Amino acid sequence: MYRLVYIAMTSIAMGLLSPAAMAKSGFAEVRFAAMPGAEGEILQVVERIRPRFSFDLDDRLKLYTEVELTLTHGRHPEDALLTLLEASELGDALEASGWTRTTHQNATLHIDDASDYLEVARFYLDIYLPQVDIRIGRQSIYWGSAALLNPTDPFPELLAAEPWRPRRGTNAMRAHVP
Repeated sequence: MYRLVYIAMTSIAMGLLSPAAMAKSGFAEVRFAAMPGAEGEILQVVERIRPRFSFDLDDRLKLYTEVELTLTHGRHPEDALLTLLEASELGDALEASGWTRTTHQNATLHIDDASDYLEVARFYLDIYLPQVDIRIGRQSIYWGSAALLNPTDPFPELLAAEPWRPRRGTNAMRAHVP
Protein backbone atom coordinates (compact mmCIF):
# COMPACT_ATOMS: atom_id res chain seq x y z
CA MET A 1 0.00 0.00 0.00
CA TYR A 2 2.78 2.44 0.95
CA ARG A 3 4.53 1.75 -2.36
CA LEU A 4 1.47 2.82 -4.29
CA VAL A 5 1.20 6.00 -2.21
CA TYR A 6 4.87 6.82 -2.90
CA ILE A 7 4.42 6.15 -6.63
CA ALA A 8 1.32 8.37 -6.74
CA MET A 9 3.07 11.16 -4.82
CA THR A 10 6.09 10.94 -7.12
CA SER A 11 3.90 11.05 -10.22
CA ILE A 12 2.04 14.10 -8.94
CA ALA A 13 5.27 15.86 -8.02
CA MET A 14 6.79 15.13 -11.44
CA GLY A 15 3.67 16.42 -13.18
CA LEU A 16 3.51 19.66 -11.17
CA LEU A 17 7.14 20.62 -11.40
CA SER A 18 8.76 22.07 -14.48
CA PRO A 19 11.46 19.99 -16.20
CA ALA A 20 13.95 22.82 -15.59
CA ALA A 21 13.68 22.29 -11.82
CA MET A 22 14.20 18.52 -12.11
CA ALA A 23 17.56 16.70 -12.07
CA LYS A 24 17.67 13.19 -13.52
CA SER A 25 20.18 10.39 -13.01
CA GLY A 26 20.20 6.69 -12.16
CA PHE A 27 21.46 3.43 -13.55
CA ALA A 28 20.47 0.32 -15.44
CA GLU A 29 22.18 -3.05 -15.21
CA VAL A 30 21.92 -6.59 -16.49
CA ARG A 31 23.66 -9.29 -14.43
CA PHE A 32 24.32 -12.82 -15.60
CA ALA A 33 25.26 -15.57 -13.16
CA ALA A 34 26.01 -19.20 -13.92
CA MET A 35 26.08 -21.97 -11.32
CA PRO A 36 27.69 -24.94 -13.08
CA GLY A 37 27.15 -28.21 -11.26
CA ALA A 38 23.94 -27.04 -9.59
CA GLU A 39 20.78 -29.03 -10.09
CA GLY A 40 17.99 -27.57 -12.18
CA GLU A 41 18.36 -24.17 -13.82
CA ILE A 42 22.00 -23.04 -13.70
CA LEU A 43 21.70 -19.58 -15.28
CA GLN A 44 20.27 -16.44 -13.66
CA VAL A 45 19.69 -13.07 -15.33
CA VAL A 46 18.79 -10.00 -13.24
CA GLU A 47 17.68 -6.82 -15.00
CA ARG A 48 17.44 -3.66 -12.93
CA ILE A 49 16.66 -0.05 -13.82
CA ARG A 50 16.75 2.61 -11.12
CA PRO A 51 16.01 6.18 -12.23
CA ARG A 52 16.55 9.03 -9.74
CA PHE A 53 14.82 12.37 -9.76
CA SER A 54 15.38 15.40 -7.57
CA PHE A 55 13.32 18.55 -7.56
CA ASP A 56 14.35 21.93 -6.18
CA LEU A 57 11.10 23.10 -4.62
CA ASP A 58 12.67 26.17 -3.05
CA ASP A 59 16.10 27.42 -1.98
CA ARG A 60 15.73 25.39 1.22
CA LEU A 61 13.57 22.46 0.03
CA LYS A 62 14.54 19.56 -2.20
CA LEU A 63 12.41 16.49 -3.04
CA TYR A 64 14.26 13.32 -4.00
CA THR A 65 12.84 10.07 -5.36
CA GLU A 66 14.26 6.83 -6.70
CA VAL A 67 12.15 4.05 -8.22
CA GLU A 68 13.45 0.54 -8.93
CA LEU A 69 12.21 -1.97 -11.48
CA THR A 70 13.78 -5.44 -11.18
CA LEU A 71 13.11 -8.63 -13.14
CA THR A 72 14.82 -11.98 -12.50
CA HIS A 73 14.91 -14.80 -15.05
CA GLY A 74 16.22 -18.34 -14.71
CA ARG A 75 17.46 -19.66 -11.37
CA HIS A 76 15.81 -18.31 -8.23
CA PRO A 77 17.89 -18.88 -5.06
CA GLU A 78 14.70 -19.17 -2.97
CA ASP A 79 13.53 -22.14 -5.05
CA ALA A 80 16.91 -23.84 -4.69
CA LEU A 81 16.75 -23.40 -0.90
CA LEU A 82 13.19 -24.75 -0.74
CA THR A 83 14.18 -27.78 -2.85
CA LEU A 84 17.08 -28.42 -0.46
CA LEU A 85 14.83 -28.12 2.61
CA GLU A 86 12.17 -30.41 1.12
CA ALA A 87 14.82 -33.06 0.38
CA SER A 88 16.28 -32.86 3.89
CA GLU A 89 14.91 -34.25 7.16
CA LEU A 90 12.88 -31.06 7.51
CA GLY A 91 10.90 -32.04 4.42
CA ASP A 92 8.78 -34.52 6.38
CA ALA A 93 8.04 -31.93 9.07
CA LEU A 94 7.11 -29.35 6.44
CA GLU A 95 4.79 -31.82 4.73
CA ALA A 96 3.20 -32.86 8.04
CA SER A 97 2.52 -29.21 8.91
CA GLY A 98 0.60 -28.74 5.66
CA TRP A 99 3.13 -26.30 4.24
CA THR A 100 3.09 -25.90 0.47
CA ARG A 101 5.12 -23.80 -1.93
CA THR A 102 3.57 -20.58 -3.08
CA THR A 103 2.69 -20.39 -6.73
CA HIS A 104 2.94 -17.22 -8.76
CA GLN A 105 0.64 -15.93 -11.47
CA ASN A 106 3.71 -15.52 -13.68
CA ALA A 107 5.76 -18.62 -12.83
CA THR A 108 8.66 -17.67 -15.13
CA LEU A 109 9.37 -14.33 -13.43
CA HIS A 110 7.98 -15.29 -9.97
CA ILE A 111 5.64 -12.30 -9.84
CA ASP A 112 2.01 -11.80 -8.89
CA ASP A 113 1.59 -8.03 -8.97
CA ALA A 114 3.54 -4.80 -9.41
CA SER A 115 4.99 -4.89 -5.89
CA ASP A 116 7.01 -7.99 -6.87
CA TYR A 117 9.10 -6.05 -9.40
CA LEU A 118 8.50 -2.36 -8.71
CA GLU A 119 9.39 -0.43 -5.57
CA VAL A 120 10.01 3.09 -4.44
CA ALA A 121 13.53 2.78 -3.06
CA ARG A 122 13.92 6.39 -1.91
CA PHE A 123 11.42 9.20 -1.41
CA TYR A 124 12.45 11.98 0.93
CA LEU A 125 12.37 15.70 1.47
CA ASP A 126 15.48 17.66 2.42
CA ILE A 127 14.93 20.84 4.43
CA TYR A 128 17.95 23.14 4.75
CA LEU A 129 17.62 25.47 7.73
CA PRO A 130 20.30 27.84 9.13
CA GLN A 131 20.94 25.68 12.22
CA VAL A 132 20.08 22.17 10.99
CA ASP A 133 19.51 20.11 7.82
CA ILE A 134 16.57 17.71 8.08
CA ARG A 135 15.76 14.71 5.87
CA ILE A 136 12.30 13.14 6.18
CA GLY A 137 11.06 10.07 4.29
CA ARG A 138 12.29 6.76 2.82
CA GLN A 139 16.07 6.94 2.76
CA SER A 140 19.19 4.82 2.99
CA ILE A 141 20.52 4.76 6.54
CA TYR A 142 23.51 2.69 7.63
CA TRP A 143 26.66 2.96 9.70
CA GLY A 144 29.94 1.38 8.74
CA SER A 145 30.38 -1.28 6.09
CA ALA A 146 30.93 -5.01 5.82
CA ALA A 147 30.84 -7.68 3.13
CA LEU A 148 27.52 -9.35 4.02
CA LEU A 149 26.28 -8.31 7.47
CA ASN A 150 27.38 -5.24 9.40
CA PRO A 151 27.05 -5.77 13.18
CA THR A 152 27.02 -2.01 13.86
CA ASP A 153 24.15 -1.27 11.45
CA PRO A 154 20.89 -0.39 13.26
CA PHE A 155 18.91 -1.33 10.10
CA PRO A 156 20.69 -4.53 8.98
CA GLU A 157 19.91 -6.03 5.62
CA LEU A 158 21.33 -9.46 4.76
CA LEU A 159 22.06 -9.56 1.03
CA ALA A 160 23.45 -13.09 0.78
CA ALA A 161 21.54 -14.00 -2.40
CA GLU A 162 22.31 -10.65 -4.10
CA PRO A 163 25.28 -8.94 -2.38
CA TRP A 164 25.48 -6.39 -5.23
CA ARG A 165 21.90 -5.13 -4.78
CA PRO A 166 21.51 -1.59 -3.45
CA ARG A 167 20.05 -1.35 0.04
CA ARG A 168 16.36 -0.76 0.53
CA GLY A 169 15.20 2.50 2.03
CA THR A 170 14.05 2.99 5.61
CA ASN A 171 11.24 5.33 6.59
CA ALA A 172 12.97 7.75 8.95
CA MET A 173 13.79 11.31 9.89
CA ARG A 174 17.34 12.47 10.50
CA ALA A 175 19.01 15.77 11.21
CA HIS A 176 22.51 17.08 10.56
CA VAL A 177 23.60 19.73 13.02
CA PRO A 178 26.90 21.50 12.20
